[in-house]
Amino acid sequence: MLMSRKFSMSLIGAAVLLAACGSGSGSGGSSGDAAAAADSSASAPGAASAPDAASSPQSTAFNCPANYKRLDIALGTAAGTPMTMVTDDNIATLTLKAPTGGVTRALTLCLGKPDPVPAGVQTSYAYEITEGGDGDITQMDSRLLTFNFTTTQPVTGTPAVELATVTTAGVAYSPTIPGALMAVSPNYSVAGYVNGTGLYVVRLTK
Repeated sequence: MLMSRKFSMSLIGAAVLLAACGSGSGSGGSSGDAAAAADSSASAPGAASAPDAASSPQSTAFNCPANYKRLDIALGTAAGTPMTMVTDDNIATLTLKAPTGGVTRALTLCLGKPDPVPAGVQTSYAYEITEGGDGDITQMDSRLLTFNFTTTQPVTGTPAVELATVTTAGVAYSPTIPGALMAVSPNYSVAGYVNGTGLYVVRLTK
């Protein structure tokens, strides 16, 4: 009887010892596997990493010249969306529409009177269109620039919106496709379709 009890105690002790060893080995193996997995993930060629702020390019904001009106045309603007810009003096008005298919390149337009007007441009009715962003004004539809003004100065010929190009050789004037015209002195409304940015004028005498 005594021998049987001693044998049973020996078996229980061995079982406890094996359980303890097995438990330690299992937890140790899990920790090692987790660490190895973390190292593998961190060093994997396709693993994503946080961008380095110092090396990331910074976008430069586009600013219109002082006193110019600004129009931001967002990417995805629906086709046919009408837009209007009017200068502070209410003389120059630019109207346009988003193109068929919508706006695919974001664009900023500026409209205003340069101060001073470039040398050689002999008219008070001179307004400039500038642009910034990925797109350009030619992607827009129905680009109509209208000058509405009152003057008592003599007007010779038919008033028209023209593109003025200033060079060292002087000023060259290019016609635009004419829009509506109302010329009943002293009130005038002169329109033209613009093909790009630049300085647009209405000359009273030619």
